[in-house]
Amino acid sequence: MQNYTAMAQTTIKGSITSDLNKTPIASVNVKNIYTQQGMSTDSSGKFTIKCKAGELIEFTHVGYNTVRVRIKNPKVPEFYNIVMQPKSKLLREIIIRDKNTNFTADSVATAETYQVVLAQPKFDDYNLGNGIMAGLSKQQRQKWAFIEMMNKWEQDKYVDYMFNEKKIAKWTNMSPEKLRIFMRTYRPSYEFIRANNDYTFMKYIKDAVANFCPTCQFEIR
Repeated sequence: MQNYTAMAQTTIKGSITSDLNKTPIASVNVKNIYTQQGMSTDSSGKFTIKCKAGELIEFTHVGYNTVRVRIKNPKVPEFYNIVMQPKSKLLREIIIRDKNTNFTADSVATAETYQVVLAQPKFDDYNLGNGIMAGLSKQQRQKWAFIEMMNKWEQDKYVDYMFNEKKIAKWTNMSPEKLRIFMRTYRPSYEFIRANNDYTFMKYIKDAVANFCPTCQFEIR
């Protein structure tokens, strides 16, 4: 039988990425719950920490759900790939297709700034058990109004990102005046974009250009 107390600590290695955009997360707090020893991930999301079999490693970061991993064998696997889920339901709803855009950073910063308010339950979440009077309070209604405003802002920003004026200008060589009219006339809804895949959405743009400007050549450059 293996003597746990006599076992030497082994250093495990790994990396941490965000489930939102699959990019590394820096400054994640990594702690061995048993020894209370810890460290923070570097700019590439990498970490190293000492532990024994059976010990619990905890990963925490502002804006993300805490992750705990029980180490069964410090030598297997040789490298741990940890994925952290954003706390905000709003962030989980957004699909990011280009990791180089500022949209992701803006969304994360917004959600972290207003995390307390965004975490408030919706009116439909209230029942008699939660207290119907609290659900009808002026302060709570103001919080719901703020959440709705933030949802609308995020959706508009997402449409702006997907239905991008600079990209369409490059693809079609429309004049600035004609392009402005096109963008207003054919701006899709957030629901439409989310309901279609990339191919279908690009076809929508191509068909819209052909209908609006038959002489414009649509070419993705």
